[in-house]
Amino acid sequence: MESVKLQLELRPEAITIMSSPWEGVLASKTFEGHECYIKLLDFIRQAYPDEKSISATIIIK
Repeated sequence: MESVKLQLELRPEAITIMSSPWEGVLASKTFEGHECYIKLLDFIRQAYPDEKSISATIIIK
């Protein structure tokens, strides 16, 4: 099984998650507001329900 690698861009009131689900395809989704972290966690749990470990690069803006 190939490991999941994500890129997270953190801003004061928003988090953008970027992934490359297929070769040459970049998908992104932005969560905004004071509960953006909780929204991000819910999204990751739904998108990758069977993953026990996920690698991420974090960019702080």
